[in-house]
Amino acid sequence: MKSISGCLLPVLVLGLAACGGGAPAASSPVASSPAAAASAKPASAAPSGAAAAASTKPAASAAAKPASGSAAAKPAASGLQHVEAAYSQASITQTPMYVGADLGMFNKYGLDVTAKQVGGTQQIPALVSNEIQFAGVGASEIANANLGGTAIVIIATAVDVPFFQLYVNSKYKAVADLAGQSIGITTPGSSTDSTARLILQKYNMTGKVKITPAGGTQASILAAMTQGGIAGGILTSPTSEQAAKAGFTELVDGVTMGVPASTNSLGVTRAYLQSNRETVLNFLRGYQDAWTFISNPANEDAVVKVIAKYTKSDEDSVRPGYERGLKYWQTLKVPTENPEAVTNLLKLSDNPKAANANPNDFIDNSLLESIQPK
Repeated sequence: MKSISGCLLPVLVLGLAACGGGAPAASSPVASSPAAAASAKPASAAPSGAAAAASTKPAASAAAKPASGSAAAKPAASGLQHVEAAYSQASITQTPMYVGADLGMFNKYGLDVTAKQVGGTQQIPALVSNEIQFAGVGASEIANANLGGTAIVIIATAVDVPFFQLYVNSKYKAVADLAGQSIGITTPGSSTDSTARLILQKYNMTGKVKITPAGGTQASILAAMTQGGIAGGILTSPTSEQAAKAGFTELVDGVTMGVPASTNSLGVTRAYLQSNRETVLNFLRGYQDAWTFISNPANEDAVVKVIAKYTKSDEDSVRPGYERGLKYWQTLKVPTENPEAVTNLLKLSDNPKAANANPNDFIDNSLLESIQPK
């Protein structure tokens, strides 16, 4: 799967809305009116011993320059170096970060890592202000930031395939049946937005189906679907399993479309990398250990417990998503970013700068490659 791109890739609206640095928000070409019924809020999960980690408050100032190491250099009570990492949605795609933080895999490399939920479009400002040091966010948001003048680099993947599914009311039997209807995403410029655009392009339905922001979370998309505000939505595990139990039908599985798309990556600002290179390498060492751990089916019970904890779900409901994830994780020994998965997003962008953009300008796989055993 990697030969074509981490957790495949979306069509992206590279607007400045996802950017930090105080850039004005650009209007998205997708419908901006949120689904009326989508107000459900996701439960953010905090790793053990870190109640403060559950905060989803965005950075106070997107324009603030990243401190060269203020947060990262702060010693934890244990004597470990404390850093903050964020994930955008409580979903299966964030498993490497969950497991690394929860099972203490970063500790081995001198880091005390707090993992907290911060919305995808809010992570760029949080990175720039140094509220967080590592962002688990889609390549679309990172590309948006770079094209808008904010220097952020992808240092690993979490998933570079569209690890989403299009779930719809059971009366719709094919994507063509959705003509004139609306499907829900979290926010414009997000990985769900990119995936929706990729699906509609593949099935020649671009412009025939409205893409509608539905409250900002997976839970709120499902709420809007349940209340009839939208015909379907772009979901991922465990919300997709909840949709199935509620009677909705899976119409498209993004993973099996065969199109690389970087729906979830690990990013840092270039300024932070320059000032804290060894910290970044140590984080990647823990991340690699977590990736290797989740790729081993012998660790299923431990991994499922962690996923259930962070997604606020029961183990039975997350196990199907784990099984889908395992097939993907096992295809990659080293979770480097696939440039093609970023290219596919750039091709679908409405940003004129994207046409001539080189995906390798947004990626640095050399860091992860440098820590591999010789």
